[in-house]
Amino acid sequence: MSTLSRFPYTGTFDIPRPSGTVPPAKNPPVKTHGDYCFRAQTELYHDGEEAATFTGYDKDFSIVENVLNVCKKFGEKRGGETSCSEPRLFFMGSYPDCNGKIDVEVNLMSGKD
Repeated sequence: MSTLSRFPYTGTFDIPRPSGTVPPAKNPPVKTHGDYCFRAQTELYHDGEEAATFTGYDKDFSIVENVLNVCKKFGEKRGGETSCSEPRLFFMGSYPDCNGKIDVEVNLMSGKD
């Protein structure tokens, strides 16, 4: 009498596996945006001549508005016809004084003949 088997294959089969089956010992580092600083700069014009340059450094985009506001307030105190140029934003790497500080460079020659 012969037996009929539903599964004709019996035994242990060799399943191919990749050579690097051991998981890495350390997880890869998490990707971050890095330590960056933004520099915003604008100029104050008094009676058509450049009177001052305002430069601010911060890790937030709000530095653009802050620099423009300082320029406008500085211009109001000078009197006469003043205007601020359109602020420019620069993307920088790591910078030591990136804390929202705004530097003012006054052109002492403006308004003198």
